[in-house]
Amino acid sequence: MNRPFSEPGWSDAPKSQQQEIWVRHVQGLYQILGKLRSKHPDVIFESCSGGGGRVDLGILLRTDQVWTSDNTDAFDCLKIQEGFSYAYAPKIIRFES
Repeated sequence: MNRPFSEPGWSDAPKSQQQEIWVRHVQGLYQILGKLRSKHPDVIFESCSGGGGRVDLGILLRTDQVWTSDNTDAFDCLKIQEGFSYAYAPKIIRFES
């Protein structure tokens, strides 16, 4: 989900639809997660905030926990997770174990 497209656009699509690749990519991810969740209801699914504490609100409907950052330094995590908790429920934060 976090990997950016190296060449954005969809040259095979009509000009009016070429920038839909971003939306369709996320919709495809949602569909895959929906199928996985229905087949495996007891699996805990995680997502990544993409750095900077950003979370796709739609992904929260489909995942159980979110990594708030790739930074796993204990002191940094305290600050990151505190800031994240101002906008999101603490129960979705994936804590280091």
